[in-house]
Amino acid sequence: MRNSLLIAVAILAVAAFGLGCESYQAYNTAKEALAKATDMHADFLAPYECISAELYLTEAKKQLDDSDFAAAMKFANKSYAQSIDAMKKAEEIMAKPQVPFEEGKKLKEKFGLPWPPQQPSQGSGKSQ
Repeated sequence: MRNSLLIAVAILAVAAFGLGCESYQAYNTAKEALAKATDMHADFLAPYECISAELYLTEAKKQLDDSDFAAAMKFANKSYAQSIDAMKKAEEIMAKPQVPFEEGKKLKEKFGLPWPPQQPSQGSGKSQ
């Protein structure tokens, strides 16, 4: 009886240790993906995806600190998915063709806008 109890406790300890290691690996993978997304300026180009990835990552860290490895794994995986979406969206936006300078000038003239674009004046606009 005692031996079977010790064996059961040992099996549970090994399973918990394995799940903990897997959760930490998922957390680190998500953290790396978020860093890559930030390097691609996804925080500017895909703010929703980037911010939600950061929040999921923060929650994953909290769950790891509380030793809730299953929840930590869930949030780390969500963070990773959002980071991947942010990278895809940022890459898609950066891959769109930009209007060349001369073409932009023609469009501005067509619509009667000043070229090059004027900077707003520094004054407050009120005269005393």
